[in-house]
Amino acid sequence: MTEHVWSGSIRVVPLLPWVVIVAFVNVQAASTRQPACVHFASGRIAAGQPYVAPLQPTLDFVLGDNRYGGWTINVMSRANHTVDYVEIVSPPLQLRPHLEIGQSYGRSLRESLMFSPRRLRFVTNEVDRERAEAALAAYRAGEADNLDALDRLPLGRLTVWITGFKLRSENAIDWITVSGELCVPQ
Repeated sequence: MTEHVWSGSIRVVPLLPWVVIVAFVNVQAASTRQPACVHFASGRIAAGQPYVAPLQPTLDFVLGDNRYGGWTINVMSRANHTVDYVEIVSPPLQLRPHLEIGQSYGRSLRESLMFSPRRLRFVTNEVDRERAEAALAAYRAGEADNLDALDRLPLGRLTVWITGFKLRSENAIDWITVSGELCVPQ
């Protein structure tokens, strides 16, 4: 969608009958491009089973095994399911309970499953992942005062809903279902 506004117009604004302000307004045509969004929904995902949803020509949503009987939320390059694009730019950056589905970080299994929706950010390619890593390294080394460099990257948005689950016991899950929306900047 493109929004057009007047460019280089003169505006006359009467304040009182005898006072007139003339202002030259130089507003250029603004392009308001919306991010491209893709929705996904799983069937039942059994405990210990990965789930992959192809979302963009080069990106996949991946629920991978987290070693504790649950899953880790990832966005990965379709060409390389070993490098995650979410964790590097989704605060908090030191801990990751928002990326884990299952018992971890002092949360019970039920508490983790009720933590929904989960709103995350991600980089969209390997070059931006390397830029994010460099920004984090500079911050941790004291070479940067803040992490503003991360906000200057073209970040995508990921929202994940846990839409259903069945527990085997308070500490074991039988299955889950998830849905989500992934939006990439244009």
